[in-house]
Amino acid sequence: MGPDAVEIERIYVLRECQGAGVGQQLRNNALDVARSLGARTVWLGVWEHNSRAIAFYRRNGFEEFGEHLFMPGSDEQRDVLMRKKVGE
Repeated sequence: MGPDAVEIERIYVLRECQGAGVGQQLRNNALDVARSLGARTVWLGVWEHNSRAIAFYRRNGFEEFGEHLFMPGSDEQRDVLMRKKVGE
């Protein structure tokens, strides 16, 4: 993604804590770290069937820009790649 981009690798929130703002705080912290590193863009991959996570990132200004196929065992799966400019 380039030298001025940072990947958010994982944000997981326990089911009983979802909807309480925990994911939002983790996202905010990740953006703060990216800013401190001088990043201009953050990006991540979300499993295509995780509609709740995709909706969360869309609400938070991320846009889709590609896909990544991966093979956990013999099962081909697809991640939706999403990105956001750090200053937005």
